[in-house]
Amino acid sequence: MNGSAATLYGDDTFAEAGFALASGNNTFTAVAKDDYGRQDTTYYTNDPLGSLTYIKYPHTFHVQMKYDWLNRLTNMVDGLGTTVYGYTAAGQLLTEDGPFANDTVTNTYSNRQRVALDVTDFFVIVLCPELRS
Repeated sequence: MNGSAATLYGDDTFAEAGFALASGNNTFTAVAKDDYGRQDTTYYTNDPLGSLTYIKYPHTFHVQMKYDWLNRLTNMVDGLGTTVYGYTAAGQLLTEDGPFANDTVTNTYSNRQRVALDVTDFFVIVLCPELRS
C-alpha cells in the first residue's frame, strides 16, 4: 500500500488511515504477515467510480463484481458460481439469485420503502432445510 505501514488490530485485521487510490491506478494490495513471517497478499481492483470490481485472494477463488450504469451491483462471480442482483424501479434491491438451484431471495418493500422480511421463510430455507416441502 504505497510502502506505508498499516495498523494491525487485535483480531488480526488491518487498515491504513488516509489511503486513497491513485488516479489512473485503481489497484491496491493488502499484505498480511503472521508470527512466523509467512506473508499473503490480496489484490483489490476498483473501477473509475471507486466500486470494487475484483478481489484476488492468495489461496482461494477470486471474486469479480459487475455494476450497471447506476453503479448498482448486478453480478458477483466467486468460487461457488454467479450471484445476480435485480432492482426495483426505485433502485431498491429486489432479488438476489445465488449460485445454487432455488436460492433466489426476493425482497418486498412497505409503502415507506422499508424492506419487509419474512423471518419464518428464512428459518425454514436457511436454518432448517429439512423442513422445506
